[in-house]
Amino acid sequence: MSSRKTALVTGAAARIGAAIAMTLHERGCDVLLHYNSNEEGARDLAARLNEIRAGSAAVAQADLSQPAGVESLAEAQRSVFGRLDILVHNASRFYPTAVGETLAWQWEDLLDSNLRGPYFLTQALLPELKTAGGVVIVDWIVGIFRHFLVKIDGVGLETNHGLVGAEIRHLGSRMPGGARGQFVPFDHDAVGDAFLC
Repeated sequence: MSSRKTALVTGAAARIGAAIAMTLHERGCDVLLHYNSNEEGARDLAARLNEIRAGSAAVAQADLSQPAGVESLAEAQRSVFGRLDILVHNASRFYPTAVGETLAWQWEDLLDSNLRGPYFLTQALLPELKTAGGVVIVDWIVGIFRHFLVKIDGVGLETNHGLVGAEIRHLGSRMPGGARGQFVPFDHDAVGDAFLC
């Protein structure tokens, strides 16, 4: 078990997820880097982080649209670091779905990976978050034209984590944010300075 705070960042192989993982690592956390298909990106980032601090980064592959993928990622977190202080929901599928042109399979695909997956991953890791007094952070984007389902996912994530936060506050876990215990949009300074690592 790691003696340092640990973070699981979904979608950590590139872009925003990689930046979040690097920031948490810089602030002293060990990190599990989740990826779905970008294994090379995740492994390259883990290698760079492990050069800075040996044994501080690992990778795990999972398709979060599938229940088995959610459970395998939760088990990877338990087996690699043995604790969880910070769960960052950053992974998402992302493609245009304009109103009037959205197909049923797109609805199911995007909501399974971007809404259902994060909810059940949080649920699977609640014991670890409770033990650590951990936090859940949601990173999502709104205001993108022709990406209607991505907007629905974002609103759904906010609502899910607001309700989950209200439910688990009595367990000793923190979901900083509004009075309802809602999600925390990612902010580098807030993550490093206010409550993490």
